[in-house]
Amino acid sequence: MSANNLNVTESNLLKQRRNKKFFSWFWLLIAFLYFVSPFDMIPDTIPVGGWADDCLVLCAVSVNFIQQQFFQDNESINKTLNLFKLFLVLFIFVLSIVFYLIIFLFVKN
Repeated sequence: MSANNLNVTESNLLKQRRNKKFFSWFWLLIAFLYFVSPFDMIPDTIPVGGWADDCLVLCAVSVNFIQQQFFQDNESINKTLNLFKLFLVLFIFVLSIVFYLIIFLFVKN
């Protein structure tokens, strides 16, 4: 591999890292806006469920932010954080489904 190709590859890698860091800030801002917004998947007027989805979304995006800002090069920490983010996203999904099933059952009766 020539020195020129190596410099191009390093330049592309630096651009990708900068983009990931920028988008981690962007998603953190969006998650914070979701957290303070009254319009959610589960409305905030419903105790526990309404706040839980906000907190879980903010937590998942915060984990992503920490991963992108500080642990991009550490493979083992990245794997662990990816599994944790997957768990949080699945938990949010299941919580939302359970919430809407409960609402459906109460409205049906």
